[in-house]
Amino acid sequence: MLGVFHPALRLLMKLQTKARWRKWKRFAATPGGKLRLAIMLALFGLSMLMMLFFLSSTRLTPAGAQPLVASGMFLLTLLSVVMIKSDAGIYFTPEEVDLLFPAPFSRRNLLLYRLATMARGLLVGSLIFSFIASMAASRWVFAYIGVYLCIAFLQLLSIALALAVSILGGAVYTRVRKIALGLILATVAFGVVQSVGANVDAGILDFFRNFSSSVGGRIVLFPFQVFSKVVTAPALFPDFLGWGTLAALIDGVLVVLILRLDVNFLESSAAASERLYKRIQRARAGQGWMNLAKPSSRNRLPMPGYFRGAGPIAWRQSVAALRRSRGIIYFFGFMIFVVGVIAFLGGKADALLPMMVGVVPMLVVFYLPQMLQFDFRGDLERIDFLKTLPASAGAIVAGELVAPVLAATIGETVIVMAVSWWRMNLIAGLVICLFLPVVNCLIFTIENLIFLWYPRRVAPSGPNFSGRQMLGGFVKMLILALTGGVSAAIGILAYFIFSSWVVALALGWLMTAASCLVLFPLTVRAFVQFDPSMETPD
Repeated sequence: MLGVFHPALRLLMKLQTKARWRKWKRFAATPGGKLRLAIMLALFGLSMLMMLFFLSSTRLTPAGAQPLVASGMFLLTLLSVVMIKSDAGIYFTPEEVDLLFPAPFSRRNLLLYRLATMARGLLVGSLIFSFIASMAASRWVFAYIGVYLCIAFLQLLSIALALAVSILGGAVYTRVRKIALGLILATVAFGVVQSVGANVDAGILDFFRNFSSSVGGRIVLFPFQVFSKVVTAPALFPDFLGWGTLAALIDGVLVVLILRLDVNFLESSAAASERLYKRIQRARAGQGWMNLAKPSSRNRLPMPGYFRGAGPIAWRQSVAALRRSRGIIYFFGFMIFVVGVIAFLGGKADALLPMMVGVVPMLVVFYLPQMLQFDFRGDLERIDFLKTLPASAGAIVAGELVAPVLAATIGETVIVMAVSWWRMNLIAGLVICLFLPVVNCLIFTIENLIFLWYPRRVAPSGPNFSGRQMLGGFVKMLILALTGGVSAAIGILAYFIFSSWVVALALGWLMTAASCLVLFPLTVRAFVQFDPSMETPD
């Protein structure tokens, strides 16, 4: 590849690597950068330890992990096929489109440049997943190389599909994809029926093992067993070298196929790159999850009362959330599907309670606040305008908090009540739903308070993004631990005094609401002190 790789493009990649390293060095040289980097590494290490502890408790063996790795690769491949649209193209950054496309480089040179940058990026990206995969591997090196080959296969397949769209055309490719997906899903359904019928009460791991040994499972997982055997190879020879060589050959065949598909992809790639860059720009405005949605002007809401200025602001944010509600519905539908599958495959109703205790807090604390940014975080470019409105600062803050709190509460209530109706006690579900509004109010108040104290744009990558995001998450967890600990302590004390869960839960609810009332004036003060002329986040 290097023999036909243009020297100017090789020099460009070398300079890019030096620039990234220099950027990280400058970032780590500042006091703030050192602090954020230390917190980032500490949180990353803690999360990896928790993940390794969880995986070690499952006692996965290399043989037992093979069906999981193969099934995971199959699902990701299926997702790649589904997500490739009829107007897909190979992604290049806007700078690359502006500078490289008009330059005297052939299409093959640009393809080789794209493949080389992908291979370079996977060197670091595979490192994180290799630590997780090493729990089911005999050696960490086997896990790293196997994960690298797996991710490279998925990336190469996406590029090949994008080129296939350019050759076949959108209409023909859509018809072919529908037929292929229909056959694949029918085969998968046949394998699922066989695996469930073999052992109805089997757990999740047993289900995947039964599926991989069924007729339908062996058919759809056959190409991916090669990569799973690389990760879980018990010895260097002949297992790792044999299966690793075969996996590398599969990736090599995809590379040759991509280079042989001599199609003029520049126009489609430029259009696809522009669309993706616009999505990144929307993510920087806090609406990255809403890229799943198709904005529409048909969804309307009645104008609420004025409420000292809070009503119109809440209405504007609610209309924006409603018009992009398709993305929210997709997300909650996916969560309901995942919870339902786990509950069905778990086989026992008792196993669902720990799952809900772990899934719901993760959903409420980490995922939804990043998804539902219909507040100050999405109004960073408009804060100077908000300050000029004829409304009090408290009304503006209250109006900004209504839409995300309401959307999160509705979605979480649907998930909790669906699971409670199926597997748990409805009373427990109702109790959780009563706490959702005040907990969401507390979480989104903390999110906006931290944002107004330390404003930042939502960027797709970079050390500054990672450090600030993790630092904000660390501060949020500290505040939540403090307020939640006080509320829980008062609730437990009330239970021992009055011997009544009703009194304990009521006091816990009131203390959580009181925490919101305490943090709300701080958020109002942070908004008043926010100076748009001085606060210039990256």
